[in-house]
Amino acid sequence: MYDQLVRKPFWRRVQEGPLFRKQFVERGKLGVVYGVDGLLRRFLEPGCNPRLRRWQEVRVGDISTDPLIIEETVAGLSQDGFAFGVQVRVTISFVPRLCPNRAFRALVVEKLLDDERWLVRAMIRPLIGKTVLNALVKITGTQLLLGQVRDTLEHAIAQNLANEALAMGLSMDKLLLQRIVPPEELLEIRMEGMRLWANAMETYGIPAQAWERLMELLTSMRTASPSPSASTAAGQPPPPPYGKPNGMHNNGRPYYSARP
Repeated sequence: MYDQLVRKPFWRRVQEGPLFRKQFVERGKLGVVYGVDGLLRRFLEPGCNPRLRRWQEVRVGDISTDPLIIEETVAGLSQDGFAFGVQVRVTISFVPRLCPNRAFRALVVEKLLDDERWLVRAMIRPLIGKTVLNALVKITGTQLLLGQVRDTLEHAIAQNLANEALAMGLSMDKLLLQRIVPPEELLEIRMEGMRLWANAMETYGIPAQAWERLMELLTSMRTASPSPSASTAAGQPPPPPYGKPNGMHNNGRPYYSARP
């Protein structure tokens, strides 16, 4: 084995060495290739890639492209000045080809090679906070407390976050609005209103049986069917709605010109 290795030319041994072998990249990652000038050249896709260019390129490492699941709670003010907490869950990933320019892409890749959590800490979390605050300030505290605009708020956050993330080379796959935390003072106002309403019901003597009776009447009106007429019950066809017919259609059915 040693004799065979010695007999090979030097350039052949270098070419068959680890520097010039076919490059394999694991699933969910991208291989980062730099040039000899220290600039980012290209990425290696998952799987088996061709050999690097001799004396011109070097593979410095891999970056992850798996989707990141991030749960973030953002505190902000509503349109009328109440402090709410909004908890969202975002599934987002980094896609280098979506970056706006080469310089920004090279910066992000360089930071990811040094620290994998840099993307979450420096880009994604501030972006989520900014988007949630911009959507929250357009809605009043009463609407948030009653849950009237939950779907509207979730749609606004998802749409704005997708647009902002696209400009930074990020792809948002899914957003879920998990929870809206109201402020204590707004909850106290609502509880006081419910207590006043209960006291008024007791003071003016509106019994609960009246409400139950009303619901029974509405239910019976919905389920009741009209009683058949005597002629229909006897097996005879019902009388025509407008008296005697004025003529017959081609299909044999009578027609009526106007109401009597």
